[in-house]
Amino acid sequence: MMRRTNKKLIARIWKRAKRHAPLLLAGGVWAGLISSSGCASQRALTGGPKDTIPPMIESSTPPNLSTNFNGKKVRIQFDEYVQLKNAKKDLIITPSSENEYDIKLKGGRTFEITFDQPLDSNTTYTLNFQEVVQDVTEKNVLAENVFTFSTGPELDSMFLHGKVKDLLTNQPEEGAVVALYRSDDTLNIFNSKPLYFTKTDKEGIYTLAHIREGKYMLYTYQDKNQNLIFDPKKEKAGFHDGIIELNHEFDSLKLSIVDVNMDSLYTTKSLISGTYFVTSFNKPIKSYRTEFDVQEIFLPNNLLEDNKTIRFYNTRNMTEEDSLRVKVTAMDSVHNEITYETFVKFRETKRKKAKLEQKSGEQSRRYISNDFSNWYWFSKPIEKVNYDSAYFFYDSLNVLPITEEDFTWNDTRNIVSLRKNLELDTIIHPDTVEAPIFKTVKLNLKEGTFVSIEQDSATAIDKSYSFAQSENVGSILGKIITDEKSYILQLLDDRYNLIDERINPKDYAFLNVDPGKYYLRILVDKDGSGEWDPGNIMEVIPPEPVYFYPGLIVIRANWERTGIDMQF
Repeated sequence: MMRRTNKKLIARIWKRAKRHAPLLLAGGVWAGLISSSGCASQRALTGGPKDTIPPMIESSTPPNLSTNFNGKKVRIQFDEYVQLKNAKKDLIITPSSENEYDIKLKGGRTFEITFDQPLDSNTTYTLNFQEVVQDVTEKNVLAENVFTFSTGPELDSMFLHGKVKDLLTNQPEEGAVVALYRSDDTLNIFNSKPLYFTKTDKEGIYTLAHIREGKYMLYTYQDKNQNLIFDPKKEKAGFHDGIIELNHEFDSLKLSIVDVNMDSLYTTKSLISGTYFVTSFNKPIKSYRTEFDVQEIFLPNNLLEDNKTIRFYNTRNMTEEDSLRVKVTAMDSVHNEITYETFVKFRETKRKKAKLEQKSGEQSRRYISNDFSNWYWFSKPIEKVNYDSAYFFYDSLNVLPITEEDFTWNDTRNIVSLRKNLELDTIIHPDTVEAPIFKTVKLNLKEGTFVSIEQDSATAIDKSYSFAQSENVGSILGKIITDEKSYILQLLDDRYNLIDERINPKDYAFLNVDPGKYYLRILVDKDGSGEWDPGNIMEVIPPEPVYFYPGLIVIRANWERTGIDMQF
């Protein structure tokens, strides 16, 4: 015990020496350490124990937690030399106002902030320094980094404390703004800075102290552009559902933040583009439908890869003099919906038709099961499928044809899902009585299998897959205990990529799971729409609930994890 105390004492003495070394040198106290030739340079002491002691407030005007302050200048003196890091950006002053201020560091130890206008009367002000004030040796951050005073006879005493997490990953959100607005005010996160605010730390923790009693709306959002106003196009956001009446302390108020483009939906252009007609939107859309003015006439169309542009095809040999009115209704991911009319036109051009592009859903698993499923996207609607060019190949004697029933198309016929049972007893093997055991299979979708409405063919898909063997994979089994009627249970890898999912299971089993680390997530479908809804902060509609199984689930080869139950 004595040894530990001595080390601490030595560290403090050494730090005090290093703090005041510049002044002592300037005063000649350390003259005996300088050679008589006068060639030695004057600098702060080095060596000794590492400086781990943060700066402290030595004195201030007004004093911390004082009342009845009527000045425009706040001075805080520290017990050592400090530096300011991003003071104008990171210093948080609440309640916020339009009163401009100037920040200075005088003599290396005195922080000074001067306001242009007198401070509001009967108001409790809080200066949250975060990591603004640091010592000059090891950049240790100010220990007591919140400074409070009142211009009235008493300090406001309400208190908010909690945590912010990303709703879809369950991970703490660092650096998120947590903001309070008066519930009866027209000011909000879309048009003005918050009245009270703070930022979350690395663990997503936030604290708002010395708040005036009242009714508030509580929001959280990223502030990428650092203007303290929420940008619905680019920033995550969340809010507490309902009004918070601050007449007592809240010490565990959890908030969720979700990454959704909340911007309103509108069209950006409708025009002829080469051999096509396109109509575009300011953001990706989730779905759309078209209604042509002449019911007997239909022009094929589809959504391009960016999900922001609908392309129409001139399959009826329309000339420059022709036009066809179409009504388009589009919806985005937060259910913003617009309906508008445009006239589809085409003109002769020497520009070539667009190339037929394609992509497929990547198998995220190392092994496949007997129930094969995947999807394929094409940049144009597919008019024809040559099924004799589509099959699963085991060997020269065992080939499993793909039929029309195995494909499910979207409305515009540019996205298709392939589902096929690969059980061995479904395989045609004419020369054998007993089916052989295969460890691999090859999917063949030859060039010419898919032909677009412009008569160009998709390139071949030729991919080999390995069947899961018990010695190579594991499984996760459990129960879902809930009164909810509609929900989605999802298996995610440790990067939150979707591996598999089940709809409304009571008893579930994820089989043939590759060794690794996984999360279990439940998305609740409260409105029974068949999908999870992220809500809409613009209309104060909260997202539907999300639940996680606590922690990562580790799977090893030939392991079975049972009893992984979730209750909500």
